[in-house]
Amino acid sequence: MRSFRSSFGFPTFDRSSNIRYKKELGGGSLLDAGAYVLKASSFIMGNGFEVKSAFLKMNNELDVDWFGGAFLINKEKDIFSEVAFGFDNFYQCNYEVWGSKGKLTSTRAFTAKADFKPTIILEKQGYKEEIELPKDDHFVNMISYFIDLVSTKTFDKEWDNLLIQSKLIEDVLRLSKI
Repeated sequence: MRSFRSSFGFPTFDRSSNIRYKKELGGGSLLDAGAYVLKASSFIMGNGFEVKSAFLKMNNELDVDWFGGAFLINKEKDIFSEVAFGFDNFYQCNYEVWGSKGKLTSTRAFTAKADFKPTIILEKQGYKEEIELPKDDHFVNMISYFIDLVSTKTFDKEWDNLLIQSKLIEDVLRLSKI
């Protein structure tokens, strides 16, 4: 594997009522869409990434970050990750893993509706296959996962994952200097 790329962005919602645009409620694209792509880097490619470069564009009217991106490196595994996220964007919700022999792309990686059948695209030199996966309700999966953690009292691994995600978010903020 050589790199991981992920994008999560969407068009603007109603600005007057959406919490994404309320600074006092933790609004902003990094804490919303950016959290997904940063977590995906570690979830898919493993821990050990460091944010080397980051950019956040502010919406001065709303005083929240509007869109951004980051470049991450995992020196131990000799891989990198490029992430992009934001509001007021053309809709993107994907990730790709690029390797020496091919590429794997998920075209609807985050927040798919319960009845949506995601597609995975497998590409190799001279070969391309689209694989339709069965529908799966990710909200039910998240609730089931949470219930399992609580009932088995096995929080350590997820706690570590949340700390890693928080550090990546913190580093994007620090490096973007907003």
